[in-house]
Amino acid sequence: MAALVVWAVSAAAVAWMSLLPNVDMPGDFPGVDKVYHLVGYAWLAFWPCFGFARKRIGLAVSLSMILFGCGLEYAQGHVPGRMASVWDMVANTAGVLLGILAGRVVRRRFSPFFRRVVF
Repeated sequence: MAALVVWAVSAAAVAWMSLLPNVDMPGDFPGVDKVYHLVGYAWLAFWPCFGFARKRIGLAVSLSMILFGCGLEYAQGHVPGRMASVWDMVANTAGVLLGILAGRVVRRRFSPFFRRVVF
């Protein structure tokens, strides 16, 4: 149950932060926002692959984060002070793939120690 809760709260937080107008991100190097996209979507894809009881559902939910990220990027184009970016979509997708890989590795390694969410 914990993985589902962490994932759902995280997805809501990403959606909320993605749709805020005029957001200043900490960091002072070019492309810092791409790092945030990569890490954020890796986090969102990790939890279903790691914690959902059914691997196929976990993978499907993780992959759906690609559509979630693209949809939020499109929506940003309609928020004052924000703009949609194909490169942000690429960073989101790379993050999802990284999160799936990490979730599968951690699940395989530590699965005897954790209970799964029934979903």
